Amino acid sequence: MRQSVVNGTRDTWAQVNGALVAIGGRVMATRPVQDGFALVRVPDVKGVRAYVSHQEMGRTDRHGDLLLPNLLAYYGNQISIADADVPADRSLSYKQLLLATPYRGGAIAEFPATREWRVTGSLTVVGNPGILRGQRALDARLIVETPSGPIDSWLGAEGEFYLEGLAPGTYVLHVTSGDIGCDATLVVPVSDAPVVRAGDLPCLRGNVEPGR
Repeated sequence: MRQSVVNGTRDTWAQVNGALVAIGGRVMATRPVQDGFALVRVPDVKGVRAYVSHQEMGRTDRHGDLLLPNLLAYYGNQISIADADVPADRSLSYKQLLLATPYRGGAIAEFPATREWRVTGSLTVVGNPGILRGQRALDARLIVETPSGPIDSWLGAEGEFYLEGLAPGTYVLHVTSGDIGCDATLVVPVSDAPVVRAGDLPCLRGNVEPGR
């Protein structure tokens, strides 16, 4: 800012420097870009600290984004995030990476934080409520088919189950214990709760498939 007085008249000038950067489907205001830049993205997770060469640069916004305006172009910049800032119900595959950008060009440093729903409940066989209790329940095998592959688990002594890694949706629980088999329907809702409690689910008797 500058001021001058000429013939008793005061004039003031102000100069503002900045840049608008379009990256990752967003347009963001930032300091002037002199070299390379990057968008740190932890999808939908706000308040995550981001670092360049172990120097804190800021925190992600409500969309999970933070723009880094001054990286060294054509150089492997070490970008990392504070995994302690990521909620416990999300899983990080990695927390740092090397990123090289072109001169006055940008790149996205994405750190996927996958939400893992944890679900608890119990099973009761329709028509024979005590059959999945005690040792019979402990010997039972529970299989859930998911788009990423089957989840294999076991039951507690009272027919309880605990499952991780399920996205919201409807699943069929296949249960076998010796020559006894039953199927139950599990609905996982969208929830912010650390553990979704499904309650007691009815399990319908059926034929045991070979190999189950």
